[in-house]
This record gives sequence, C-alpha cells and structure tokens, in this order.
Amino acid sequence: MKISMIASATIIGAMITINAYGGSSLDEINNAQKEKSDLIKKLEEASKDGYLEKLKQEKEKIEKEKDQILKPQKEVEKLKEQAQQAKTAAEIAKEQRKAAEEAKKQAETKAFEKDGKTKTILNKTIEEQVELYGALQELNYKNFKGSKKDLREAIDILKGDGDYAYDKFEKLAKDKEGINNDQKIDILEKLHKIGLVVEAKFNELKLEKEKDKKKELTEELNGIIGNNNGEGLIKLIGHVRDEADNIKKELEKIITARDKIQEETNKITKQEKLIEELKPKLNKAQQELEQAKKEAEKALQDLEPKLEQAEKELKQAQELAKLAKDPEARKKALAELDEKLEKAKKDRAEAISSDKNLELNKDEAQTTSSLLSVVNNKEVENLLLNVKAKDIATLAKNINSTLEEVSKEFKDNKTVDTLLSSVGSAINSRLAKLSNPLNDDLALAYAIKNLSDNKFADNADTLSSVVKEYTNRFNYDSNLWGNIMGGKAKLKSQANTNTYGFMLGYDKAFDNMIIGGYAGYTNAKSSSNTLTTKSDNYHFGAYTRMYIDQNEIDAKVSYGKGKNKLDRKVTTNPDFDANGKYNTKFFDASIDYGHIFDTNNNSFMKPMIGLEYSHVSTKGFKETGKVPVSFKGTTVKTLSAKAAVEFRKYIANGNFLYITPGIQKELRKSMKDTELAFVNSTENIKYASKKDKHTFFTLKTGAEMKLTDNLSTNINFGVKAKSESKYYNGTVGLSYKF
Repeated sequence: MKISMIASATIIGAMITINAYGGSSLDEINNAQKEKSDLIKKLEEASKDGYLEKLKQEKEKIEKEKDQILKPQKEVEKLKEQAQQAKTAAEIAKEQRKAAEEAKKQAETKAFEKDGKTKTILNKTIEEQVELYGALQELNYKNFKGSKKDLREAIDILKGDGDYAYDKFEKLAKDKEGINNDQKIDILEKLHKIGLVVEAKFNELKLEKEKDKKKELTEELNGIIGNNNGEGLIKLIGHVRDEADNIKKELEKIITARDKIQEETNKITKQEKLIEELKPKLNKAQQELEQAKKEAEKALQDLEPKLEQAEKELKQAQELAKLAKDPEARKKALAELDEKLEKAKKDRAEAISSDKNLELNKDEAQTTSSLLSVVNNKEVENLLLNVKAKDIATLAKNINSTLEEVSKEFKDNKTVDTLLSSVGSAINSRLAKLSNPLNDDLALAYAIKNLSDNKFADNADTLSSVVKEYTNRFNYDSNLWGNIMGGKAKLKSQANTNTYGFMLGYDKAFDNMIIGGYAGYTNAKSSSNTLTTKSDNYHFGAYTRMYIDQNEIDAKVSYGKGKNKLDRKVTTNPDFDANGKYNTKFFDASIDYGHIFDTNNNSFMKPMIGLEYSHVSTKGFKETGKVPVSFKGTTVKTLSAKAAVEFRKYIANGNFLYITPGIQKELRKSMKDTELAFVNSTENIKYASKKDKHTFFTLKTGAEMKLTDNLSTNINFGVKAKSESKYYNGTVGLSYKF
C-alpha cells in the first residue's frame, strides 16, 4: 500500500513554519521531520506480505531460548515455593493445634473441676449412689472418651425420654428371667462408650453373657438398672435428666477440641512428610542450577537485548501494519505528528511563562500561560510562531494590567459605594427634616394666621376646638421629594468613577414613627487609558425611624441592579482589545441607634452606633473580541460597624442644618478570588482577593431652606474616606409636603 506523499509534505511544511522564535530548537524540528520520513518508509515495508509473521517467529525463538536457560532456576524456585508453603501450613497447623489444646483444657476444667454440670450433677449423683459405684464412674479428663455420636446416644439415655422413659426402665428392672438382658447390656455399652461405665465391670458383664450365666447376669443388670425401689440408673436419670443438654454441651466442647487436635496433628504430619520428600529434590535442583549458573548468566545477558529489540520491532511492526491497512489509523498517526507541533507550542508557552529573564510576576506569568494556551485562535497562533518571547511578555504584561483593573472593579464596587453614600445623604436629610421638634409650633402659627380675620362667639371650648381642628390642616405629615445626586470615587492606582442620577421618594410622619420609600436611577462612568466602564443602575429602598422617648432607631434597606459595559484596550496591540456586558446586583441594610440630647436653642446632639451589611454580586460573562476573556461571577459581602455624632440645628421658620462626623469599621469581609480565563484556553487565571478590613472616616452634612409653606429645597454633601480610597457625594433636592 502506498502512502500519500502530499499529506506528508503538508505536515512537514507546517512543522518547518516554527522559526527561531517558535521556542522549539532547530534540532527538535529536524528530528520531527526525520521521524515523519522514517514513518513513511516503514509503512511501505509493513505493507509487504509475511512482514509480521517473520518478526513473530524471531521473537518466539528468542523466548524459547530464554525459557530453556531459565528452566533449572524455575525448577528450584518452584520447589522452594512448595517447601515454603508446606512449612507455612505446618506452622499454621501447630498454632491451630495449640489453640485446640487450650480449648480442650478449658472445657475439661469447666466440666470436671469447676462448676460445670458434669461435675455438680452427673459426677456428684454417681458418687452418692453406692449401688452404682462399682458399675459407673465419675467422668474425668482421663476416662472420658467417645465421639459426638457416642455422646449423643449416652445423653439420650440420661434424658429419660422415649425408649429410655421411666416406665420402660422399671419394666427392665422387673425382668427376673433375663429376657431383656441384651437391651440392658446395650444401654450400658452406650454409657461405656463415653467412659461412664467402669471398664472392668463392663468386661465382666460381657463375659458372663458369653458364658451364659443368665441368672447372675440378670441380678447384676437389674441392680444397676434399679430394681430396689427405683435406685440405680433410674435414680441417676431422675437427677440428671433436666441438665442432660447442658452436660452434653460441656462434653461436646471437649470432643470438638480433641477432634481439632487430631485434625491439625494429621496436617502437621502430612506437611512435615512433604518437606522431607522435597529436600533431596531441592538439593539436586540447586546443584544443577549452580553448575549451569555462570553459563546461564552470560547467555541471558546476550539474549535480553535481543528479546527487547524483537519485542520493540514486533510492536512497531504491528502498529505500522495497522496503519498501512487502515486509512483511519494512518490519519490518526499523522494527527499524532501534528500533536508534536502543538506540544512544541505548549513547551514554548511554558518556557516564556517561567523565563526569569522576562521579569514576569506571578499574575503576569499566569496571564501569559493562559493566553498562550488558547487553541484555534489566529492571533495566538501568530504569537507562538512569529513573535519574539520578549515582545510576547510585553503584550502579556499589558493584557494582565487591564485584567487586574477589571478585577479591582469587581472587588472595590466603587459605583455601588458611591451610589449608596448618595442615597444615605438624601435619606438622612429627610429624617432630619421630619424630626423637627418645631413642626407642631409652625402648624399652630399657620392656623392662627389664617383665622385672624374671622370672628367667633366668646366660648373658650368652642374656640379651642376650632383652633385645634384648623391647626391639624397645617400639620403636614406626608411628603413627596426628589433629589438630583452626583458622586466621585477616587481610589489609588485606579481611574476615578463619576456618578450622577436622581431619586424620587415619599414618606409620612406618624406620632412615633417615620416611614418612607424611594426609587432612583444612577449612571456611572470610569475611564482610563486601558479600561472604560459604564453602568446604568436602578435601585429602590425603604427607610424608617422610630421614637422611644429621647431615643431614635433608624433602619434602611436598599436593593438595586446595574447593567454594565466595559471596554478593555491593549495599547501595544489593538487586536487584543475586547468589550463585554455584565450585570450587578446589590443589597444593603443598616440599623442605627442614637440618643437625643437637647443642647440649647433648638440645637440637638445625637451620639449613635449602628451596623451595616452589604452584598454585591457580579454575574459571570464572556467578552467579545478576537481574543476574549471569560470571567466567573464574584460576590462581596461586608459587615460594618458605625459610630457617629449627629448635630442638628432647627430654625423657627422650618429651616435646618445638620452635620454628622463618624467612623465606619469593616468587621467581616467575604469575597472569593477572581477567576477568569481566555476563551478556549486550557489554563485559568486567578487574582487573589485581599480581604483586609478597613476603617473609614465618614462625614454627612446638609441643610434645608423653605421656599413656600409647602415647598422646600435641600442640599447635602457626604464623604467616606481612608488613606487610599475617597468617596464623595452630593445631592440637591426639593420636597413638597401635604
């Protein structure tokens, strides 16, 4: 079979494309070319008939020679293994026998010496029955014998059931003619098998039977059975029958242990015999091995390389034969050569990422690795094949700088912080307005002014009720308000973020409470040479203040969603610019407690403490561009404690001003590392999150001036700052009361 030279030349040409900047050395490229050329020649050879069969025969011939050389050694190893197995089996059997002997000893001690039923019931009864003492004996470890079958038959007698019931024994005892002597002898024989009948006595009885001394035999047997008012065996069975099963269990343990001892002894004998039989065979085999050892070692040294080479050639030949006959397999082999090209690219990418001379820090190195690991991308392919390592490093540093800037945008949440500061200033102004202690006085003044031209009857109660009712008309407790707001966030090493927007709200004052809500829109923009971000933020919330004597408790909650756009610019190569869209959600809740001190002349001071929790999440997204990046979502959770002192000054005509200096300390901050990767890259990028907890100085101040009886304007300003971060906000608004 012929191989397409055109396909081969195509791959070789692609491999030559790797120039001096490709990262792989010229030697590696030449080696790859030679490997391809050799493959083509071998495929031609493998397509010939008999190619594989010849190599198989050569390999089998060498293997037979090796087996013949190793035969004495294998024989010795086999005999050694058999001997070792026999030795191990014997040792195990000895351990088992030892355990069985211990079990037997414990069972005998229990049954014959301690509190076992054999001793306390059976042996004691035999000892007490004088008429049995010459025929039956106490069981002990010397005279107890028999198998489990023998024990079972003897215990059946002692149970006194069935054929051995009391009435049947009584019938036997009354047999004066000796008609049932055989049955009596059978009973004694069963008891004799376990050692319960004295050996000499049993032999004497058998002898009398053989000599046909029927009369003497009958008298003796009847005496043993119990012909004298239920004595003998009849009495013994009466005492023992209830514990017969327990006696059986005790004695069975002894028999089991004896059987185990005999079984293991047989095993030991068998294995020791096998070891003795193997010794001369092993000695002979070792002698033969020693004689052939030197020659075998040399022969093996000569054969091993030949065998390895034969195996290698056969394996290669099998693969080549498969390639030669299978177009798909041939295609796969050529694809493997393409993989070598990809490996050369990967090696170069790793070399650039880890090259200390390029002075890449950790983040720049991982960005370089992720960038150069992108597959199926023309721009990245061009980098690997045509661009110097130094220029790639410069580009990667530039890209990393833009990605770090995006990561900081996610972590710092400048837009949300500035937005929430503006919302806080607007709400604080509303709460200060509605907490004016002069509101009731103003309502009364407006009522008197409007009643001055009217005349009333001289009735104090009537006049009082009219004034009270009329005053309620001017006690405005519902308000519509709106604010235009703006803000700026200034963070070190980051572009400033500018925000502007508006808020619309409604609130209502009750006797001991203020309740209000708002909705708003905020536009934000941040721009640097490398990154521009824009966002449209829609948010709403609610607020309340409760009065308890001189105490004020405030609660605020806000929720919003931001639609964001970003444009990343890589100044060294515009082909790597990218842009993206992503969404942000935020939630903020706070509670504050303060105590009012009336200083003088409608001035108040309120020391206050509080807690604030914020939750900002950014959804993952993919950029668009020639070499885009995929960002995973991030979440930042912060719990802060606040302490401040609010100073409020109210003026009789409804105007007021306030200022609130304070501090805000982050108690707990939770955020994951920012994870991202170039699209179609096998390597990820991770920027570690700094979870440092910061302390901020805060300042909120503002004032309100009345324009008409129902319309007022207000202006507010706020600052939240630490050494490297500053957030400014300002609002201007109108409120209408009714």
